[in-house]
Amino acid sequence: MKKKNNIIVNAVNIKKIFIAQKRALISILLICFVFQLVFYSTFNYPSIESCHGGDAKTYVFPEIYSQKVLPRTPVYPAIIAVIKYVSPYEDIPQNIVIVQTIIFFISIIFFYKLAILLLKSKIKVTISTIIYGTLPAFLFYNRVIRVESFSISLFVMFLFIIIKFISSSKIVYGVLSSSMAVILILLRPSFVFLIPCIIVFWIIKCCDKTNIKKHLTGLLSAVCALVIILGYCFYNYKNYNDFTLTDISTYNQLVIAFQSNLYEHGNNDDIISDLSNGIHPHDVFMKYGRTQVSSFVKSVYLSSPSQYIRYHINIARDLMPTSLFTLGGFRQSENIFFKSNVWGNFGQLLYAVMSPFTFSFLIILLMLFFVIIIINTIKQKKLIWDINVLWACVFLQFITGLFGAQAEYARMIVPVIPIVILLSFRLFTMHRLCISMDKE
Repeated sequence: MKKKNNIIVNAVNIKKIFIAQKRALISILLICFVFQLVFYSTFNYPSIESCHGGDAKTYVFPEIYSQKVLPRTPVYPAIIAVIKYVSPYEDIPQNIVIVQTIIFFISIIFFYKLAILLLKSKIKVTISTIIYGTLPAFLFYNRVIRVESFSISLFVMFLFIIIKFISSSKIVYGVLSSSMAVILILLRPSFVFLIPCIIVFWIIKCCDKTNIKKHLTGLLSAVCALVIILGYCFYNYKNYNDFTLTDISTYNQLVIAFQSNLYEHGNNDDIISDLSNGIHPHDVFMKYGRTQVSSFVKSVYLSSPSQYIRYHINIARDLMPTSLFTLGGFRQSENIFFKSNVWGNFGQLLYAVMSPFTFSFLIILLMLFFVIIIINTIKQKKLIWDINVLWACVFLQFITGLFGAQAEYARMIVPVIPIVILLSFRLFTMHRLCISMDKE
């Protein structure tokens, strides 16, 4: 009888918690909705004309610019193709923006659920979710026709799935995480670190003899994800004679070789001559093609690896005072501007508020959590999987962006900013610094 009463009490408590969380989520969504309406009113909508400039043209009008731009990974173009199919011509840019905005708004729910799993505290969950749902940088990318908006939203969903597996051990979440990793990589190649990260995760899990079948299933799903990605690279090799995810990676490496003056160590005298004569790397790429350029950049870095690493160390040093949310020339290249009125000034003011959060803040946060992870691993003699996974994602995305990009590093790091928000709240409580994670 006593056991039955306890079950009833627990069921009632769970129901109360569920109702409280539902009410809190509705309030948060309402706050975010109102803020987004105000902030979006500070922007001009992209037009058909603006989509013929910048990177937007490669997604919206591939049939026009297919011979003039570098091929992209398939997920974002496929989404836009569907939107174009059901949209009137003049409404295509606006409908793309609307879809991105809706998907991001849905991702607020996933972030809220993720925050509950990681932060526990109602205050921290509420504040962190409101920050995520109202952060001007995220809302800006919702208004731009590039992969960043979907990258942020889908990555939050991926994080929820992987952390949900860690907390519940339900294998369906483990398998889903591999599937989401494939989608993310084919959306944005800088997510390529996810597959090896997931494989290492499952290999370590398999070392634990408990639930070995479940962990082997997860490892198998990760291997299948790897096979899909390698298959796509092989498709590019078969059709373009270059085993890569996208031309953008090869092009970026060519630009880096040019910017660092390492191109002089390459194996193609014609390319060296063109770059020395001031021909833009994009024109060089289009002139010689991906095969010759790929061979050239490989020879550059193999001949001078120490200089290559030193160059990127200097880039990392120069990034330290740079805001994590700077737009650089990105806004101008897309012809997207704040309105020339009071609302536009308000939007720019909100963006300026974020400027103190620099790459230095990101590096300090990573270093603090690295120390915390080491201390707690030694203390508890086990890995704290949720923090380890989040830390690895931020660190690996930073390294991937640093070595894979040739500019706009803030844009490269933006998908992991939701993790930065969560780690910041995990690290700091309202009154004290949390050093022991098991007290969270």
